[in-house]
Amino acid sequence: MVIKRLFQKLTRRLIVKLGVLLYQENHIVALETLPKFGNNPQNFTISLPRRIINPEKIFLGDNVSLGPGSLLYAATHYPTDVMRHPDRSQPLQKFDSKIIIGNNVTATADLQIAAAREVIIEDDVMFASNIHINDSFHGYETADEPYKYQKISKIAPIIIKRGCWIGQNVVIVSG
Repeated sequence: MVIKRLFQKLTRRLIVKLGVLLYQENHIVALETLPKFGNNPQNFTISLPRRIINPEKIFLGDNVSLGPGSLLYAATHYPTDVMRHPDRSQPLQKFDSKIIIGNNVTATADLQIAAAREVIIEDDVMFASNIHINDSFHGYETADEPYKYQKISKIAPIIIKRGCWIGQNVVIVSG
């Protein structure tokens, strides 16, 4: 009985230590697999899992920390392959987009930023979880056509000013 308890205690310790090591390794993998952004920020992290599209159009400040589930999408054209109509061609829209995230910006988790023109987040902004920021809309000129097959519209820059706190489950759109 004593040997069994000792074995269980050692096994528990080993599992905890292994968990800590895996957690640390995840952070290293997250840092090592970051793409090349439009600038060279210092001391920043974007936790895994994450999705970063067109990173050369994304500019990050120093001391930025974005939690898991982040999506940074600087659009260059629409429709993308997955949004094309299966039976007919659509006119291609081209965008010169930019995402700028200032210094000392933090986000808990699931921050989604999509830009067709420009999204600017100034310094010292804090985001809670589940935030969606998009400077454009899928078209809705007609109800007879699914939204995903209509052109992107109402494109306008978004600026989130210095020191803002954006709370849980917020959607910020152009206009």
